[in-house]
Amino acid sequence: MITRAGKIAAALFAVYFAYYLKSTLLGYATEPKVIGGVDLDRPIPQLMFWTPIYYPMLLSAAFAYWIWPTKAYPSLARRMVAGSFAIVRIILFTLFISFLCTGFGAFYLALPQLMTAEILPMLASVFLSALQGTAVMMIFHIMGFIPISVFVGSLIALGAHVASKHLSSPMDERVRSDFASFSTVLRSSNEWPWPSLVAGSVIAAMMLTGFSIAGLPIIVLWGAFFVHWGIPCVVLGAAIGFFGRHWAWCAAVSLPIAYYLSTTAYRPTGILASQAIDFPPVVIATLVGFNLARKFVPRIFNSQAT
Repeated sequence: MITRAGKIAAALFAVYFAYYLKSTLLGYATEPKVIGGVDLDRPIPQLMFWTPIYYPMLLSAAFAYWIWPTKAYPSLARRMVAGSFAIVRIILFTLFISFLCTGFGAFYLALPQLMTAEILPMLASVFLSALQGTAVMMIFHIMGFIPISVFVGSLIALGAHVASKHLSSPMDERVRSDFASFSTVLRSSNEWPWPSLVAGSVIAAMMLTGFSIAGLPIIVLWGAFFVHWGIPCVVLGAAIGFFGRHWAWCAAVSLPIAYYLSTTAYRPTGILASQAIDFPPVVIATLVGFNLARKFVPRIFNSQAT
């Protein structure tokens, strides 16, 4: 079920990315149109590329659901790499299928005017034009698509990893067998990680606000800020991981840091809007340091003890 949830998340990203391409980079028509209108006394004028928006969205979602990796990799790093590579292929396919669908839309409009010998060459030209358009878009936007792929693929893989660690089958069986135990789960801080829930809700709210403000390009901005502020925040997260045990402290410490950074530069008005730009890269960097400390510090102590 966790693997299927990852597939669904990848499919939802493909749907959103197809709509994002139509709204920003491609801008094709969503209904049959010709440039200049139609006059029955004259030949059909130049055609406008078009396609119903749900065609590229559904095809991209189906491809994303199929291509998302199902292999159980032993380490989280390999899962994140596999997820990032899958998102790269999803972006490439979404670009290609968007160009291909719009090409078929123009082919559909021109079909009544084509001779039989012209149909196959025009179909081949539609396919080649889709490949050419995909290559050109990747050349100009590769520096933006790579951070998006790494971020989204790693986020889905990380969510699946966390879910597989916390959703244990004994607890699920206990809740299914006795519905009254649900209140016990809510009251028990050991079985229901309230700090994790609060911290995760804050991080999700900040990221969703960032996406609502700037869309997918906000990931590129987060990546630039991560590189700019990464080292001190990673060191801070490592200190939290060395002295503390819960990752929610990373979110708590990142809030005032992000607020200070937002006051030193021009940011959108409103605390939530400004924090949506500065908070995600800070908390990601601290979480990286936290996990590095939690992974390597016990090994250091064990090697010294032996």
